[in-house]
Amino acid sequence: MKFAETLKETEKAKQEKEEEEDEENEDLLCADFNLLEEELKQIEEEVEAEVDPNNLDKASYAIPATDEGYLKVLRERFGHEQFKEGQLEAIKILLEEKKNTLVVLATGGGKSLVYQFVTQFLPGLILVVTPLIALMTD
Repeated sequence: MKFAETLKETEKAKQEKEEEEDEENEDLLCADFNLLEEELKQIEEEVEAEVDPNNLDKASYAIPATDEGYLKVLRERFGHEQFKEGQLEAIKILLEEKKNTLVVLATGGGKSLVYQFVTQFLPGLILVVTPLIALMTD
């Protein structure tokens, strides 16, 4: 009889310990979630220009006067710390010089970012058509 009682006590103690751990984990998750929520609110406040869904004719950003301005938009909108080789030069030709530009970069060189990045500074609805998927299946 003592063995069965000991086994029950052990199982009960194990269950209580698991419940305590679950409560601690839940508290940690809540704390982490609250911290994450605060960080997201701070990021939202830092973004200077937001897209106004009622005015799609307005550009999201003004064209920056410095390379640092371009990097700031890159970090805010795309989450990258720096441009790949050739990207910033192509972007500046398109936006500042307003010239057509042929960008030849290797696969993974960042051509798509050039297309997407430029749209942040142009008013109106921008449609970018790229044959990437078609090329991948051929």
